[in-house]
Amino acid sequence: ESWVLGEACVQLARSSGAKVEYRKSLGATEIIYQALKQGSIDIYPEYTGTIRQVFLKQLPDATDADALEVLARDRLGMSYSLGFSDSYALAVPARVQGPQTLSDLNDYPDLRYVMNQEFVGRQDGWPGLAETYNLKPKNLSEMQHELCYTAIASNQADVINVYTTDAQIEKLGLRLLRDDKNYFSRYDCVWLYRADLPQRCPKAWAALQQLVGRVTEEQ
Repeated sequence: ESWVLGEACVQLARSSGAKVEYRKSLGATEIIYQALKQGSIDIYPEYTGTIRQVFLKQLPDATDADALEVLARDRLGMSYSLGFSDSYALAVPARVQGPQTLSDLNDYPDLRYVMNQEFVGRQDGWPGLAETYNLKPKNLSEMQHELCYTAIASNQADVINVYTTDAQIEKLGLRLLRDDKNYFSRYDCVWLYRADLPQRCPKAWAALQQLVGRVTEEQ
């Protein structure tokens, strides 16, 4: 998803006549954020839940206004939503018929969990989720995100974490477990950018606004 959005950013900016350097796969979220703060990059797609919880170290109910205030201290800005939210969820295949909610997982301690490595390491990921729902699976493994889908498709896993806009959810017929304690906050996709970018590159910035509010979760 980030690659698609990055490519959209590049094409929109270039359509305005701007010269664009596109750097892909810079690494983990914290690395990209530091690159933005230091001025090594000007803009990238990010998610409001990540901004509030990972960057700002605030509670999940912190508002976008709170985020904007803190970002401004680092001379950064945040656009309005591009139109969709891509949150975290746990999913099971059709063969796992019992659990419907995250709380239900406590009734099925023998299910095999496979989680992606970033999710396991983030406080707004597995650590906080396990504490909120008192989840103590007997079998928990870590893999790269795409390998989690391979594991569940080949019956090597029963529960995986997903991003709610992943195409593999529909392709593999996975069922999202309802977050009945509302642990996960919204992760609305936005442009995160250097605050002076609109002044330095006004035409490119105007072109990028064409995507704001235009992308649906289905798309």
